[in-house]
Amino acid sequence: MFYAYAYPEPDGFKAAVVRPEGARFDPVLGEFVLAYEAVRAAVDPDAALLDFFQSTYEAAADLAAWPRGELERTGDPR
Repeated sequence: MFYAYAYPEPDGFKAAVVRPEGARFDPVLGEFVLAYEAVRAAVDPDAALLDFFQSTYEAAADLAAWPRGELERTGDPR
């Protein structure tokens, strides 16, 4: 199981729509989860996992009004 959470949790985080299909918020764990099997069975497992982490990050960053322009890099990281 892969997981992602935000602390402190911004309002609306639990209800955010994240990707890929099969990712969901688990109220018992208090975090978004994506089953390992869903990633393994994906046409492109690397892309599916990146999509999960990117979409949960975007949900947290947008809902918490993080200064994304100051936090994010674009282009080649080298």
